[in-house]
Parts: sequence; structure tokens; C-alpha cells
Amino acid sequence: MSEYVNGIVIEESSGEIRTITTGSQSVIGLVGTAPHAAASLEANVPKAFRSRAKALADVLPPGKEGETDKGTLYGSLLQIYEQGGASVVVVRAASDSNSDVMTAIDALLTAESATGLKPKILAAPGHSGIIPAAVNERLGNPERIKPKPPANSLTKES
Repeated sequence: MSEYVNGIVIEESSGEIRTITTGSQSVIGLVGTAPHAAASLEANVPKAFRSRAKALADVLPPGKEGETDKGTLYGSLLQIYEQGGASVVVVRAASDSNSDVMTAIDALLTAESATGLKPKILAAPGHSGIIPAAVNERLGNPERIKPKPPANSLTKES
């Protein structure tokens, strides 16, 4: 192309379709509780969500909407998706105790090897007081952040 172009040039190709992939800077790592979660959302296992409907259905399955204790994940996911689309890696803690949340934070550190997504933003609603020390302690130890194989086989959620 020898002429000056100010803008976008679109060239059609009859060849193979290739998708453009980029690293996301907005992957959110979310740790919390979901007492009525679907069986597919196991405790202490990172699971990636790219869709609001799938995330909310796993955290609070259809028919459970009337439950008074929805846990911390449901409201947090609603707030995240109200702000727009985002990829979210969720780790469900077995209970709301600090020790169970710490175990879930440990599991979140395996998110990249388990889901293919590396959270850049970390949140554990209701436990913000323990997160800085817990994460700093774990991230300060290089052995803790090496990718580890998941405890069981996981599939990526679309």
C-alpha cells in the first residue's frame, strides 16, 4: 500500500479465520461463600466465569432465589456484573470462618493453572481485614505462587 491512510484499512482474506487474543487486565479473583451453590461450584476449587447468567446460576441455582442467606458471592457477582462485563475466577469457601476463607485464598493462587485466567484484582467480601496479611505472606514466598496442577480435572467455563 503506497498511499497515505489516516484511519482503518480492512482487508478481506479467503484464508483461515484467526481470532485475536489479548491478555486481560480485568480478571477478578473472588473468594466468598455460597451456601446453596450448585454442585459444579466445589469448595476451594477455582472456577472461571465469563457470563453473568452462568455465574449467578452456579452461586444461587434456580429455585433458591427466596433463600435469606445467599452468602457473599451472590451479591458481589451482581455488583461486578452491574459495572459491565468481566472475567471472574470464583473460589467458594466452605464456610465464612477465617480459616476456610484462607484455604480458599490458597486455592485462588492456583487459578491460572486451573482455569487459564490470572486474576489481577482480588476480593474476599467480609474478610478484607485478613486479606493483606494473608496474600502478602503467600505472595512473599515464591514457592507458593508457582503454578500447581489442580486437585481434580477442571474445565474452562465459557
